[in-house]
Amino acid sequence: MATLAAAPGARGLAPRSSAKRRRRAPVVRARATTTTTTATDDDDDDRGAESDGPVVAVYWDLDNLRPPSDPASAATMARRLRDAASALGGGALRGDPARASASRVRVFEAFGNDVTLDACRRDATTDALASVGVSVVRARGDGPDAADMAMAAHVLAFARATAARGEGEGEGEGEDGVDAPSEDELRRVVITPRAEEEERYLSDDDAEADARVADLSRRLRDVYDAAAATYDGMRLDRERGVDRVVMLATSDNDLVPVAAAAKALGATVVFCGDFAPVGLNRKSAKRASSRTKRVRRRRADDAREGGVGVTRAYWDALQAATSARPVSRLKLVREVADAAFVWDNTRPFYCDEGGGGGGATQVRGGVVGVWRKRGRGNGVGRWPSLEPVVPAE
Repeated sequence: MATLAAAPGARGLAPRSSAKRRRRAPVVRARATTTTTTATDDDDDDRGAESDGPVVAVYWDLDNLRPPSDPASAATMARRLRDAASALGGGALRGDPARASASRVRVFEAFGNDVTLDACRRDATTDALASVGVSVVRARGDGPDAADMAMAAHVLAFARATAARGEGEGEGEGEDGVDAPSEDELRRVVITPRAEEEERYLSDDDAEADARVADLSRRLRDVYDAAAATYDGMRLDRERGVDRVVMLATSDNDLVPVAAAAKALGATVVFCGDFAPVGLNRKSAKRASSRTKRVRRRRADDAREGGVGVTRAYWDALQAATSARPVSRLKLVREVADAAFVWDNTRPFYCDEGGGGGGATQVRGGVVGVWRKRGRGNGVGRWPSLEPVVPAE
């Protein structure tokens, strides 16, 4: 497993997780279906021995947070995301750092549309992700936001598969858990407004528009049913009543409705994204404004401290960035998040791929801090940390 370390002599902590951000690739209009298999926990038969740790499902939006084109770096990014998810059990849900226990990542899925995944296949990125246990899901479709909607359907399926009786807002309940969503709920939390608007725009009248939207809903029902069947095969029903976390690696507001639905079903929601650009690795303006001078001073201090990992100068810059643009004001954080990992995909970290050899290799991207809904103030705290990520109620 990849490990991160700050530069020698650098102050601060060296976080985990990675991504190389690019603009979202345009989605294509087609049928939303999924392919490949879902990653499973090799030790799920020993669940009783690990029952103190929360269960985590990681959902990665490849159209929003693209992996690097280099396969080795893409695999490192996936490992860092898994490392961040695995560390949520360090007192995160119980509010007790003394009861640290590793969380159990039962689901790790990455979603992309045809354009994104065809590019990833050319770079051998999808193979690299699969090699480290990521299940790549292709959202086939000719409609806008195909990957977002496929991802939302899977999130909803996980939340319902693991929900205990009595959780949710008046939804139907089966003998053991929560029934499949109604058509109204599926349209409300899975279909994005832009996708519905596109279907209506392509219609000649209201009747045809309603028929097109209904057809889209049926296709997404198939996606939901396939995900539910996969989770049933993984015996996720055994996780009912335990602490559950849905970790969404995205900054896309289209996932807010399904995140809210997962919360209503008793899950904790954690986002992970490039929410606070620090700028130490970006070129500053030529004009010597007071802000530019501060950036230059921090950059010089950072270079003296090694320029790798979370140095003191970097941490000061991160605090300045999150003060100017508080993470708590972002819509997806403000409305539904219990916590949010902040990563910087331009920041280099040392990476020791094999557990030995000095760890001289640098790979960009990693979690640099964490925002907590019930933390101290609205700022970003250190990560890794034994402090609870999501304090108990």
